[in-house]
Order: sequence, then C-alpha cells, then structure tokens
Amino acid sequence: MAQRAIRIEVPFRHLLTIVDQLTLMEEVVLRKRFEEENPLSWKERFGEALGNLGERNKDIPLEQVEQDVARAIREVRANQGGDVE
Repeated sequence: MAQRAIRIEVPFRHLLTIVDQLTLMEEVVLRKRFEEENPLSWKERFGEALGNLGERNKDIPLEQVEQDVARAIREVRANQGGDVE
C-alpha cells in the first residue's frame, strides 16, 4: 500500500486531547513511529529554527524579550487559571 503524506493544522491543545484518548496499543504504535524517525532530526530542526529566529531578531533588546516572555507567561497562567507571580 502506498503511503501518502498530508499536512493538517491542529491547535496543539487539541492534539494533546487526541493523544490522551489513544488506547495503550495506539500509544505504543505512535511511539514506535516516532522512534523510527532519526531521533536527532527534530532536535536539529528545532535548533535551526531557534538559530533562524535569533538571526532575524538580533536587533531586539534583551530587556524587551524578557518583558515579552514574562507577559506571555502571565497570559498563559491567567488562561489556565494558575497562579500569577
């Protein structure tokens, strides 16, 4: 049977909900599928993405990045009903 790749966009939280609903056997199959792929490939891609972002944003001051990160953390915690520091 020929394999065909498709690309879909699913919000990450929705993806986690789907994964949580898998049976134990489906989880094993999924894990094996991930392990078949080169284990470093996702790490390498992530590293490249970070490098590209760093190059594009090198003119943004560190203070602004820290403020943006702190604001994002507060927003996420507020949306999850968690404690805000």
